[in-house]
Amino acid sequence: MRTRLDNIPPKVIRPAYRKIFTLLQRGKVLEHFLFLEKYYLISADGTGVFSSSQVHCKNCCVKEHKDGSKTYYHQILGAALVHPDQQIVFPIAPEPILKHDGAKKNDCERNASKRWVADFRREHPHLPVVIVEDCLASNAPHIAKLTEHNMRYILGCSEGDHAYLADWVNAMEGEDGPSFKETIEGVTHEYEYFKKVPLKGSENAPLVTVIRYKETKKKTKKGEEKTTKWMWVTDLAVTSKNIREIVKGARARHHIENQTFNTLKNQGYEFEHNFGHGNQYLNHVFSMLMMLAFLIDQCLQRLNKRFQGALQRCFGKKSLWERMLHSLYVYESIPNFETLYEAIVRPPPVSLPSVI
Repeated sequence: MRTRLDNIPPKVIRPAYRKIFTLLQRGKVLEHFLFLEKYYLISADGTGVFSSSQVHCKNCCVKEHKDGSKTYYHQILGAALVHPDQQIVFPIAPEPILKHDGAKKNDCERNASKRWVADFRREHPHLPVVIVEDCLASNAPHIAKLTEHNMRYILGCSEGDHAYLADWVNAMEGEDGPSFKETIEGVTHEYEYFKKVPLKGSENAPLVTVIRYKETKKKTKKGEEKTTKWMWVTDLAVTSKNIREIVKGARARHHIENQTFNTLKNQGYEFEHNFGHGNQYLNHVFSMLMMLAFLIDQCLQRLNKRFQGALQRCFGKKSLWERMLHSLYVYESIPNFETLYEAIVRPPPVSLPSVI
């Protein structure tokens, strides 16, 4: 099986993701994921799925160290439909970051993003989306690519990496940057936004809206305050009425890390485990299949009451997987998953062999 899978390009698996997404749309499951009443938030980021100093294949990226040693690695650009008020995420087909046939240079997240955007828009040509990403994405070529494919965006940025933009914003008068402050349950929120700001100093630099947000809350019982600052660029029409929701959407970017990558790596999926590296595509095929399994689990967690009950009974996914495996050994007849989930919530009596 591994030998056969090793020769299959990972893109062969993409239609399965689209099919599940279509079923979620038709079932009106995604209505609770609407953002600003008409968009869907897609959070995207890169993550590592394999690293070794010895095991490698011809599609591995390679990092050469000063001492002459090498590290072979694979990464993917992951993406998921997220919402600031939902813990469930629905992964979109990821894009492998790998060294393609004949390439001398390593592949990178930026190149993978170009491929992912094109593939996503081909599969979902009319879906209104807002892409949320980190500071690496807030560059003119990437913004042009998103705009070309009719994708709105909220991208993180920092003063250190965007000095021209930061200087421009800091030089603007107060009336050019509407702001307001509010305190809710002891937490102070400060919002500020600036329109038509050039991303950089070049003549053809895109004009963006800059959002600055500051959160201040008490950190200790002694009353010490902790202040955290964020800044984003966007092409959304920001107003004093919707800026709160836009900031919540921007901060939902972390769902791709916390609810997706961390779950896959730390809650029993063993996402970074080498189940078989192969010589060509096997590692990325396994990664896409595992992400697909996670998507199905997320659908169950959202829609299946028996799965929800079993998960609640086990207090976490890793314990649930262990209990499911244990149940298959203990109980004589488990005809389907519904029965398995029910057996975890309400364990049937176990018949023990009689002792003579």
